[in-house]
Amino acid sequence: MTPKSNQNPHVTIHRKDYTAPAYWVNTVEMGFDLDPAATHVSTRITLQRNSASPNKDVELLGDGAKLVALRMNGKTLRKGDANKNNPGKNNKFGYSIADGKLRIANAPDEITLEIETLVQPEKNTSMMGLFVSNGTTSPNARPKVSARSPGFPIART
Repeated sequence: MTPKSNQNPHVTIHRKDYTAPAYWVNTVEMGFDLDPAATHVSTRITLQRNSASPNKDVELLGDGAKLVALRMNGKTLRKGDANKNNPGKNNKFGYSIADGKLRIANAPDEITLEIETLVQPEKNTSMMGLFVSNGTTSPNARPKVSARSPGFPIART
């Protein structure tokens, strides 16, 4: 889905560039079906729009994960269904993926996202996210490497 992180240049975010998020993260639940060749990750995130933000787009970061399914408030989203330029009663919610970012345009104020992804720990040589070391599938849970967490669980809105 995305190029390996060693192909993406590191981007530094400075404090002066900080803006308040478009959505507040209320809860994050993750489940893993561990397999060194193909680990299935299920993530459930509840979000609430920040009323102080004019942005209504949800943006999630992910690296090295294959998106299997995406549901918002119980409805399956499809890639490219969203039409940000023509919102209205017939507008379908959808998503786009570019540069390791999953974006849902013009999302509602309260959201429950259910995200299913597939990652390959044995092919991950970065020692970030899920990886295999000495035959054991291991997570790297240091906060600094959270952008490599499996399954788009990191909200950057």
